Parts: sequence; C-alpha cells; structure tokens
Amino acid sequence: MKDGALRYGELHARLPHLSEKMLVQRLKDLEELGLIVRHKRGGRGASSTYQLTKRAETLRPALQALHDWGARIADDVGATIEPARASR
Repeated sequence: MKDGALRYGELHARLPHLSEKMLVQRLKDLEELGLIVRHKRGGRGASSTYQLTKRAETLRPALQALHDWGARIADDVGATIEPARASR
C-alpha cells in the first residue's frame, strides 16, 4: 500500500504466503485501528481498494528504518530481501 491504493487481489499477490482468511482479518484490524481505509466500489461483490491513512503514513520513517536494518543483517541470518517494487 505504500504504492497507493491497492485492490484486494493485488495485496494478496504481494503476500503469497499469507492465507486469504488471515489477510482479510488483518485488513479488518488495520481498518479498525485507523491505519487503512477501504474504498468500496459498487454493490455486493464489487472490488474494494485499500489505502494507508495519514496516521499510517507517519509510520513510514520507522518502517523504513526496520527495513534498512533487516537488509543490513539479511546475509548474517540467511534471509533474502526482495527488491522494492517501483512506485506507480
């Protein structure tokens, strides 16, 4: 969602190891916490998009610092860091 509003399918594709049930629950949790907003399109069964709120945007520096730290120690712990996706 750092790339802007994303549809559910796009989020699920970016998190392939997360079950649909868990993704749905996490999205609901984040919405309740005021960190994302869901924009409904159309009626029942229509797609929705999810976008970070201004409150969540304030977390960017902390999340970037965690990412940078993880990238620095990745080799030491045998982890692989995927390259960042280009912004839209």
